[in-house]
Amino acid sequence: MTSDSRAFVALVSSRLTRQGKETTIHDEDGEQGFTFGADEGSVAPTAAERSCTVCRDVNGQNYCLRDRQQGAHICLSLYGRLFEGYDHGSASHFNGIIDGPQVTLYDFAESNFFSYQIES
Repeated sequence: MTSDSRAFVALVSSRLTRQGKETTIHDEDGEQGFTFGADEGSVAPTAAERSCTVCRDVNGQNYCLRDRQQGAHICLSLYGRLFEGYDHGSASHFNGIIDGPQVTLYDFAESNFFSYQIES
């Protein structure tokens, strides 16, 4: 996943879980900030099974994310504070947890954790 895609997923996951309206997220060091406006991407609820061949858990809240800058399609499933998904742009899986304004995402392609702070 790109750094922008990871930040977008972390922000959207937090917004959906916390029902917030935040548009800005910072990486764990506070060195890089990402601001997403209304035209930066779209989020739509989807069924557990989609034509994109990614089968998602029927117990989760399933979403299809579209990053308009990258043109990427990202499948996202939420389970309370936990989330998981698949980025078609990089062909990689990810998962994470939301703890208040803190979001931690594990990118399987990078084999690494990425932490973000949501700005209210």
